[in-house]
Amino acid sequence: MKFLIILILTPILFAVLYFLFLKFIFRPVKIGFHVEDQKVIYHSSKGPFSDGQWTTTLNPASFRSLNHQFAIDNEFVFYRNLKIEKADPESFKVLDGSFSLDKNFVYFKDKILPGLNPQKTKRLVKDNQVLISDQSTTYNHLGKKVD
Repeated sequence: MKFLIILILTPILFAVLYFLFLKFIFRPVKIGFHVEDQKVIYHSSKGPFSDGQWTTTLNPASFRSLNHQFAIDNEFVFYRNLKIEKADPESFKVLDGSFSLDKNFVYFKDKILPGLNPQKTKRLVKDNQVLISDQSTTYNHLGKKVD
């Protein structure tokens, strides 16, 4: 009799535990920009137990995600949860990784890279390293100026 009860209850208990695991422990990882409750949210998650999220001032009606790190609307440009000051949303584009540019400046993450002409700046690869250069000034993949 005990064996029969164990035989019946074991799959039910396993199914309940599996459901709880999927529902509360193993949840899908959100990374990047998403519209939730009429707000644009940036999610930075390193795994199922990390849930960093920030509400941005991006307009959900005109919001556009360029990739998992950059997003724009009619007024602003964001790198992750940071607004890029002085960035022009109309001419803004991502070059590579954390590099981007608009008609006025070249950026590394949310900072302006001084000395680069955005009209002449190109992505280069040298010795398996990504570089951004306008032929007179060059920055490496860490946003550091290269001599």
